[in-house]
Amino acid sequence: MSFAHRFDNERAAVTTPAAATATTSAATDVNGGRPLGGPKGVLELSCDFEGGNVGSAKMISENEYELSLRADTNNPKYRLWFYFCIRNSKPGQRVLFHVVNFSKSKSLYRDGMSPTVRCTSQPKWERLNPKNVFYYKSQKKDNKNQYVLSFVFNFDRAEPYYFCYSYPFSYSHQQMLLADIDRRRLPFVQRDLLCRSVQHRRCDVITV
Repeated sequence: MSFAHRFDNERAAVTTPAAATATTSAATDVNGGRPLGGPKGVLELSCDFEGGNVGSAKMISENEYELSLRADTNNPKYRLWFYFCIRNSKPGQRVLFHVVNFSKSKSLYRDGMSPTVRCTSQPKWERLNPKNVFYYKSQKKDNKNQYVLSFVFNFDRAEPYYFCYSYPFSYSHQQMLLADIDRRRLPFVQRDLLCRSVQHRRCDVITV
């Protein structure tokens, strides 16, 4: 199998095409909002975990899905980060994903970078084969000046898979590392609170 954290990203879940805005809920079937537990091969997509982000999703066919990103908090013009989970795939199912509303015209995806992926039985993050990753300007009139990331993936196991813009580094992990520095009481390191985010999370300043 070949396979940036957002500080102000509250829990989010994928909405169905009929819904207009992202909601906070558990995993949602992207095929017309039907309840979970649908036919095998109808993917269930969610981002209800720390750092997760997708705005909406649409099933084109069993082998093709179109996703859009939720914009950054208080910055609706900036759409870059994605991190989501796929369930209910069939072993051997080959799927083409389109993430259709990136705001950046220039991307490292054009220079060989590729999204990361992991699954339950292989928890180590790996990059997708860059030969299966494409980044280009949208040709749709209603998506003017937006960019599309398309990638192909073969699901070789019937278990959850996680896809991410790049290697995730969570806020919780960051705070754990900073707390470890505090416990050591190092004389040459000082940690101060600069401010808090919209969701009241710490924004720290480290002075060495």
